[in-house]
Amino acid sequence: MVARGALITLIWSFTLIVFSCKGPEQAAPAPEPAINEPTTSTNSSFDTMLSIMADPERPTSNVRLPNFYPGQLCHWVRNIAEDPQGNLWIGTNHFGVMRYDGGTLQYFTEDDGFGGNRVLAMVVDLNGTVWFATNGGLTKYDKQGFTTYTTKDGLVADDIWSMLLDDEGLLWLGTANGLSRFDGSTFSTIEYPVPPVTEPEIMLAPLRVTSLLQDKQSRIWIATDGQGITILDNDSHSYLTEDDGLADNSVADLLIDDKGNVWIGTMFGGISRFDGKSFINYTLEGQIAGEEVYALYQDTDGSIWFGAEGEGVYRYDGTDFRVYNEEDQLLGLGIQGIFRDSKDRFWFGGWKGLFRMKDDKFETVTRNGQWD
Repeated sequence: MVARGALITLIWSFTLIVFSCKGPEQAAPAPEPAINEPTTSTNSSFDTMLSIMADPERPTSNVRLPNFYPGQLCHWVRNIAEDPQGNLWIGTNHFGVMRYDGGTLQYFTEDDGFGGNRVLAMVVDLNGTVWFATNGGLTKYDKQGFTTYTTKDGLVADDIWSMLLDDEGLLWLGTANGLSRFDGSTFSTIEYPVPPVTEPEIMLAPLRVTSLLQDKQSRIWIATDGQGITILDNDSHSYLTEDDGLADNSVADLLIDDKGNVWIGTMFGGISRFDGKSFINYTLEGQIAGEEVYALYQDTDGSIWFGAEGEGVYRYDGTDFRVYNEEDQLLGLGIQGIFRDSKDRFWFGGWKGLFRMKDDKFETVTRNGQWD
């Protein structure tokens, strides 16, 4: 395993590589789409990083990972959402966003007015408008098609890492350079105090906001890069860091469950649950494995699901944890998006593409099947 300090250096170095791949305009049912392969020796900063983590001695100049696995939609799905018409939207790491309308799978990229090739978050508002947080700005999809907003429109930075639709209908956008709020017409830069962490281990950028949530008291939780969590409560604020019992200051994902508990996925400390007073650090206490946790999701039965890098997918039923991995036909152990749709189809996206759970087993979703 790569040491923590070395891993942070790798992530910092390789994430600065420009994401330049283009995706196909449409597919399925169809042969493998024609992909414009990158001219450099790496497909992305994240692919390179993962290869080095798996084999630190491998020369970076020779790293080459596939953009597509046989029959797959793409090599890395980041998130899944559904609009009021029942269309599934599938965010990718290199090829923009896909939409499946029940019969056709279509790819949308920058050539179609989409903001960027990497989708970090998706939100559907009460009007049915779909919002996408991309590495090239904030993209809106409505009856007029795609519209993208950037720093030219007042966004604090174009590289958006997290997004929240609050209970007033405002969009909060966590970027690589701070926090913006959007009311549908105007962007405001939100200043907030960063937790006072001594010698923070910044992975990418000091002001990067990795995750956002609003709790039952309408407070806004801001997960920072290596500096813990800031909680905004109107004109006041508070912090959560390792000094307060947080498992790790590098927070990757946040979720509030139906009981008001906040679940916290981290890069190096696994997963924790905070009830407002104290933490249960499940990974550090040895109840589960996997120190890098994303894709926190509460299912319709109240179960908590999440992906643990290299371990698979965990389900917590309120008492016990169950892990799903290759033995359950889950081919990719880097799950970053989990979603149950209105037809009760259960989707998992991540490394090696899109998967669907049926009868407690996983199916790999190809362009020509496993949709219904």
